[in-house]
Amino acid sequence: MKHVVSVIATLALVACGGSTSTSPEVPDTKVQGFYKGVTDSSSYWNVFIRSNGEYYILTQAPDSGGDDFSNAIFGTVTAENGDITSTDTILRSFSGGGTLSRNLSASYVAGENITGILERPEDGTGSGFTVYFDSNYQYPPDLKNISGAFQGKYKGFSGDSSESEPALITIDINGKLVGSRPRISGCGFEGTIQPGTTDNFFDVSISFLRPDCLLGDITLDGVAYYDPVYKQLLISALTSDKSSGLFFSGINKFSEP
Repeated sequence: MKHVVSVIATLALVACGGSTSTSPEVPDTKVQGFYKGVTDSSSYWNVFIRSNGEYYILTQAPDSGGDDFSNAIFGTVTAENGDITSTDTILRSFSGGGTLSRNLSASYVAGENITGILERPEDGTGSGFTVYFDSNYQYPPDLKNISGAFQGKYKGFSGDSSESEPALITIDINGKLVGSRPRISGCGFEGTIQPGTTDNFFDVSISFLRPDCLLGDITLDGVAYYDPVYKQLLISALTSDKSSGLFFSGINKFSEP
C-alpha cells in the first residue's frame, strides 16, 4: 500500500476507473460507494459508505507509510438533497487518545465527491475533507479477484485496549478467510467474505480462534473493498455494539491459480 494505499494517485486516476469486471452496476442509493481523498491537515482518507448508511473511514497520517493507518472512524450517515449528516460517529485512535465522539456534516455530488467537516461536538472545531468517488465501485465484487494472499497491517480494539500487528490474510475461491499474525501465532482469526447483496462491497464475518485473544469470543461483521488497480484489500468489521473492531489493509502478494 502506498497511502492506505493510493490516495494521491487516485486523485488523478479516479475519473478513469478500471476493473477486472465488464458489467458495471448503478448504485441503488446516491451517496453509497467507496471514496478516497485528503483532509485539511493532509491526512489520507479511505471511505466506505454502505447502502444502509453505515460508514467506515481508515485514515493515515501524512508522515506514515506502507500499510499503516492511524485512526478508524465509523458511524451512520443520513443523506438527503445533497447533504450528509452523522451524529453517532466514533473516532478510534491507534496512536493514543482512545475512543472519541465526533459529528460529521458534508455535501455531496452523487457519483463524484463529498466535501465536509469532522467536528468535535464539545466545541465545534474539526478538520475539513474532500473525498472522491472511486469508479471501480461500480463493478460488482467478485471472489475471483480476491482469492489469494494479502500481506499488510491488522489493527484491533476492544474497550480501552488496542493492538497493531503485521498480518497475512488468505482467501479461497469460496470466500473462506484465514488471518495469521506472525508475532502472536495463537491469535489468528478466520471467517467468511462474500459479495454483498445490497451494495458493491464484500460482506465479512470474522472470529478469533482463542478466547484469550483481545478479540476472542466475539464475532465481528463488516465490509471489505478491493482496489483492482493497486491490488489492495481494506476490511472494517465491528461488533454489533461497536465496542470492538478489526481493521486491515493489505496488498495481494500471491493469487490463487
